Amino acid sequence: MRKKWSLIVLAAGLVASSVQTYNTNPVMVSAQEQGTVVTESILEDTVWTKDKSPYILQSGLFIASGKTLTIEPGVKVEGQSSSFTELLIEGSLDAKGTAEDRIVFENVYLKGTNFIGSRIAISNSDVSRPFGGFLLTVPGNFSDIQLLNNSFSGGSVILGNMKNTSSVEGNLFAKKASLSVSNGSGLVTVKRNTFDNGDSESSTADFEMNCSDPNCSAPNILVQENNFLGSGHIKVKLNGSKNLEFNGDSNYWGTQEPDTINSLIVDGKDFSNNNLLSIGNPAQKPFANGWPAGEEAAPKVSDLTSEDAYVSGVATPGHIVQVWKNDDLIGSGKAVAADGGIFNIAIDSQNAGDKLEVVALKPISGYVSAPAIVTVKQYIPRFYEVSEVTDQSVSVTGRTAPYAELKILNGTALVGSGTADYVGYFNISFLAKQPGGTVLDVNVRTTKGSERTYSIAVVDNTAPAAPKVNPVSNKSVYVTGTTERGAVVSVQAGGKSYTGAADSYGKFRIAIPVQKAGTAITVTAKDAAGNVSAPVTVKATKIAPDVPAVTSISNKASVVTGTAERYSTVKVQIGSKIYSAKADGYGKYKVSIPVQNTGMTVYVTATDKYSRVSLAKVTKVYRAAPNMPAVSPVRYTSTLVKGKTEPSIMAYAKIGTKVYSTKSAADGTFNITIPKQKKGIKIYVTAKDAKSMVSAARVVTVY
Repeated sequence: MRKKWSLIVLAAGLVASSVQTYNTNPVMVSAQEQGTVVTESILEDTVWTKDKSPYILQSGLFIASGKTLTIEPGVKVEGQSSSFTELLIEGSLDAKGTAEDRIVFENVYLKGTNFIGSRIAISNSDVSRPFGGFLLTVPGNFSDIQLLNNSFSGGSVILGNMKNTSSVEGNLFAKKASLSVSNGSGLVTVKRNTFDNGDSESSTADFEMNCSDPNCSAPNILVQENNFLGSGHIKVKLNGSKNLEFNGDSNYWGTQEPDTINSLIVDGKDFSNNNLLSIGNPAQKPFANGWPAGEEAAPKVSDLTSEDAYVSGVATPGHIVQVWKNDDLIGSGKAVAADGGIFNIAIDSQNAGDKLEVVALKPISGYVSAPAIVTVKQYIPRFYEVSEVTDQSVSVTGRTAPYAELKILNGTALVGSGTADYVGYFNISFLAKQPGGTVLDVNVRTTKGSERTYSIAVVDNTAPAAPKVNPVSNKSVYVTGTTERGAVVSVQAGGKSYTGAADSYGKFRIAIPVQKAGTAITVTAKDAAGNVSAPVTVKATKIAPDVPAVTSISNKASVVTGTAERYSTVKVQIGSKIYSAKADGYGKYKVSIPVQNTGMTVYVTATDKYSRVSLAKVTKVYRAAPNMPAVSPVRYTSTLVKGKTEPSIMAYAKIGTKVYSTKSAADGTFNITIPKQKKGIKIYVTAKDAKSMVSAARVVTVY
């Protein structure tokens, strides 16, 4: 029974391992609350499952030849941080995690052997040794190894010459992690990996390529689509290459300058590349290998239109800004440090809807910011300035896109056309003046075919013509005439203003109070733009006496007074009754009337010596006290005075010096008790309200 392994020789340049002890008893594991402690080696096909994770290795173990250890997704394997914990692989290790459920190896040295049929397949796993050392090694003539989409940190991955085709693809080597591959008969593809050991100086290369006889007859290491990030250290080192030229086409180095790239690739003998690794066509941007190529925020990019010739914005000062369309670099430039990182990168104009990716690269290190995705907007020509157009204008001026063609239309009729100058200024003459209120369409078309139509309203600066006003008399109740269609007509008469609008034919009819003969009446018209015409003044002509002035008439009044034309006959009409009197030499008049109830309409006119009758002055009788009571006839045999007045007020009957009274009922009726009276006696009946206002007396003669 084997108890010790010692001095396992690996590829050229690989030091001997420390002495380790391996137990060859059947695998023994003990479950504990937080995982599984593994104390014995793998002598049978074995599966480590997530539900028993983590698996804790307390000492070195080995996988026996012909046996396979399968590690399921989500499993964690822990070595001892204070000791050198090896997992020696004589058989096969199959550790395949998933993107969502990765496998973790921590403080475990995965050590391959050249036993026949031995193989290693690790994918979607995180392999680390925080304190440094070997992460994974395999010796020369190893069967094959597949390392896919893993992260390695804090140690070395060393692969001797492979007998069969092997792959190292999609991995991350970071935090002082390195990869060493020896040339052999089997092709080793090193592809889509990211090497990121920061911007720190180090004597260790990110990636070493080794060649020693008898395995240097032909180059069998393919290095493509890898991202080499960081600065201050060697990125690729070639040892004993025997002048073999390896294929290193299409890798990303953070620069495309051949001299700079070759300075990062050295021959282990003379520290110069000497074209031992052919760099071919270096990539212009990092490959999307599944690992970040930097942590910098995306540049801030201004809006971009389909006619812009520059991409502008702000990025980290001194960084290189690249503009990508799909996989094509369409522009690059520097974020100017003196301007705070402002950049302006020339590009060809793009189509609306195109999506561009803008990134910032740290020089030499090759770190790339997050991308700023810019969607190209349709360029819309616009007026940066344009003059006012009035109905007196003979041209329009302004500024738009340089060299843009402009057409001005009134409906379908061409009004004017022209071309803007190199700055965008234009001055286009009209074929004719345009009426106020007209809306002109201005079509702007750029040299690159973008176009838009704007509308310009022609401002009406021309005032309407002075209105034509028909004669106004001292009996007119309207001012009529013609003016501009739709204009607002204003009439000033007697210190007051009256307005109305002209109809679609320009006719107007504005209601006014009747004016005295000789009164000045001023008429103006204002159009929709606010332009006001010259005023027209007419005087009210006399065709009859002016409307009489009437003093207010109360429900106690027995006369109508006021003023009218001198010596005219003043008539007062109340209902069907007419009362009249003649005005004196001062125009004063006094017409006797019966006392009227509140609200009665009174019409007062004046007739001159030519029998011309004025318009009537209409007034209503106002309440000064209760209306004169209505009283029934009183016989000489009666002892009651019956009548009606306002509800619930006092009613009085005066006979000689005697006064008799009562309170009216809710319906206003009353019955005043009196002594019997002789025929011919007069009774004066009045009513008094709560405010002590006394009505005119109703006189009743006893019959």
